[in-house]
Amino acid sequence: MKFSIEREAIHKELQMANRVVPVRSTLPILTCVLLNVEDSKLRISSTDIEVTISSEVDVGNSENGSVAIQSKLLNDIIGVLPQGELTLSSDEKNFVTIECSSGSYSIAGKSPEDFPAVPVLEDGETIKINNEMMHRIIEKTAFAVSADMLRPALTGVLFEFKDDKLTTVATDGHRLAKLSINKSTGIKEDKRIIIPKKFLSLILSALSGSEENNFTVTENHVMITLGSTKFFTRIIDEKYPDYSSVIPTENDKEINVKVEGFLSSAVRVSIFANKTTQQIKLTISNNNIKISSADPESGGSGSEDIDCNYSGEDIEIGFNSEYLKDILRQIDTDDLIMTLKAPISAGLVYPAEQAENEVYTILLMPIRLTEEA
Repeated sequence: MKFSIEREAIHKELQMANRVVPVRSTLPILTCVLLNVEDSKLRISSTDIEVTISSEVDVGNSENGSVAIQSKLLNDIIGVLPQGELTLSSDEKNFVTIECSSGSYSIAGKSPEDFPAVPVLEDGETIKINNEMMHRIIEKTAFAVSADMLRPALTGVLFEFKDDKLTTVATDGHRLAKLSINKSTGIKEDKRIIIPKKFLSLILSALSGSEENNFTVTENHVMITLGSTKFFTRIIDEKYPDYSSVIPTENDKEINVKVEGFLSSAVRVSIFANKTTQQIKLTISNNNIKISSADPESGGSGSEDIDCNYSGEDIEIGFNSEYLKDILRQIDTDDLIMTLKAPISAGLVYPAEQAENEVYTILLMPIRLTEEA
């Protein structure tokens, strides 16, 4: 294998590839990137088995071949070389030589045959999704994904594809985020797939501009193509819970409140919440929300009053302050609507005005109030 390329070009691709390379692995080959040259194109691949990145870039002075190289070592070397053209070559024993204006360097590579194969997606359906829409989907749902590996279905975001609608859902059992978008998907049959949060977080930083990306779905994998880079992930093969059954339909108490003031007060008052329970209490009465917390262990307490639009009967309800703040940060309108029924029933939060062609709903489970609040 041999090729020449500008340092900046290969460094950019290596940095992206390195994002899925595990620091440690029982399979040492996974700490490598695979360099493959064919027909004047360099393909750089990396994987942790669950997630794979593969990108292509044009090269010159090339000879076909491939080699696996320790990702961190290669990144460290390329990152400190001077700007300009580099030439990389490997021999039959997988020793790699890097040549540039400042000198030459040698690295012991590994056999490319040991590197896991990049997934080949067959019989899949491809859906075009605008980058901005995909970014919004991830941003508005992934925060609610569970970290509990004993409930694997909840460690990803559910994507429900219908011909005229895309619905995404995430929950950790304490909160739930649902975003429904009216969009022609062009799929032949309705699909429900669970995509791991790690994969969605990975592509989030790569989504830019308003271009469309190709979202390809097969029975076991998802592939998203962004420019010359392909991102693959295994679908979580689990049954997602019936989320619609937990979304309340009889919340009869509706509060309209300014998001900025609500969040600012919650941030300040939550400083005094018990570090174990993170309990914060909302006392809602005529056009007023009293936000309070107290920690008997430290003896501290805090409370604030904020204006709202509410004329129903008084209600007191407790929430985990960290979850509440997370939810308030997801609302990007000036006002939000919160609906409640009882102190032990789930609350719903919506933007006061939904964005065009979408419905965004967040559910938050209450916590039982204790004397400390």
